[in-house]
Amino acid sequence: MAQREMIGRNRVGVADSVKGLAIILVVFGHVAQGAEHRGWWSGPSFGEVDAFIYAFHMPAFFFVAGLFFGQSLESRGLRRFLVDKFKTVLYPYLVFLVPGCLAAAIGVEASGRHPLIQYALDATTGRASWFLYSLFLVLVLAALLRKVPVVWKLLGAAALSWLWRDTGAQGLDGAFHEAVFLFAGELVGSRNLVLLARMGRLIAGATALALFSAVFVVTKALGPLQPASPAFVSCGLLGTAGLFMTAQASSRSPVDRWLQWIGVASLSVFLLHPFIQGIAMMALLHTGVGHTLGVELAVPTVLAVILPAVIWHRRKRLRVAWLFALPTQARARPDSNALAVASETA
Repeated sequence: MAQREMIGRNRVGVADSVKGLAIILVVFGHVAQGAEHRGWWSGPSFGEVDAFIYAFHMPAFFFVAGLFFGQSLESRGLRRFLVDKFKTVLYPYLVFLVPGCLAAAIGVEASGRHPLIQYALDATTGRASWFLYSLFLVLVLAALLRKVPVVWKLLGAAALSWLWRDTGAQGLDGAFHEAVFLFAGELVGSRNLVLLARMGRLIAGATALALFSAVFVVTKALGPLQPASPAFVSCGLLGTAGLFMTAQASSRSPVDRWLQWIGVASLSVFLLHPFIQGIAMMALLHTGVGHTLGVELAVPTVLAVILPAVIWHRRKRLRVAWLFALPTQARARPDSNALAVASETA
């Protein structure tokens, strides 16, 4: 029993570390794009880094969600599973639409292109913020197809990812493009993560370097990957594998503990980092302190990762837990993080 519990904790810890790495890349990618828009980062190096990061940092979240999907559905049952995902995935999506709705209602946006009605329409299709919307749709689809062999689901999702053409409804498009990674995670299954724990850290680190190098070579040659390209799925899986190898290479170290701490809080980081990142970048712009690319990338990234993580871990004390999950009278079995819906044990 003790050994089984330890294996369960190890599986969850690796998943949290991967989420920590992936959400750091999400924040860094957004900070880098802001720096490029302000003229702080120019030249081909930005395009190469941007294409590399975006090849796998979002697919990793869908993959991790897939790892624990089967256990979560089995332990909850279909009805409770769907209700829980509404409470922990779609609900925070809806909550964080409120600032945009208020801005549209009072005409804050200078362009005037997004009045309240248009913003509401964008919200219903995921154009306002695609990720949680898409994740919820993919989880619902996976639950409804629970009796279909996972190999068939994976092959069908891969074909759909290549064939689907964007409609402009980003949440719907994202669901069809990213479902393949959730089904890939379901095929691997969380129980197989114990095999990763047997790999030496040096071997894992060398493997991670090789996998990331392969992704970088492809994205440098092709530029930003389009979902209709076969390289999209390949690089998404290779980069995700690289994140798992990196997590294993840092296992049982202070870095690993920090990554898990951030990974558990990745929903909060995802939702709150745009606000903190924007404030930090505006402060750098107006203070004139340390206008070097390293500072302009590092300071907003660190603040936009750490502060939301602190808020998450102190959410009950700060009385902001309602931001991240629908409050209910009944005590629900919590996910460690609704962003990946992944750190669950049966």
